[in-house]
Amino acid sequence: MSGAITSPETNFTDSRLDDTNLRGIDFTGVNFTNANLMGAMLRDTILVGTNFHHANLTGADLADTLLTGTIFTEANLLRAIFPLDGEGRELAIYGNTTMPDSLKRD
Repeated sequence: MSGAITSPETNFTDSRLDDTNLRGIDFTGVNFTNANLMGAMLRDTILVGTNFHHANLTGADLADTLLTGTIFTEANLLRAIFPLDGEGRELAIYGNTTMPDSLKRD
């Protein structure tokens, strides 16, 4: 599925996508509210304006992703692999979010 593009109207609300390989997909504007993505492979994806409100991304791999305007409010990112500081993680939106190091970020 690498290189696939989704429509901004695509809705994965309440989906169970544990351990799914989603590498290299353009998820611009897609809704993953309340989705379970534990251990999912999201490396090299485009997540511009993607909504992960209250999603569970425990252990997910988000390295090398584009996170401009990505919404992680109330999301669980415990042990998730994230882009390094300075590589885009600061461009996402956080609020009451459990970060990879188990600290909360508002």
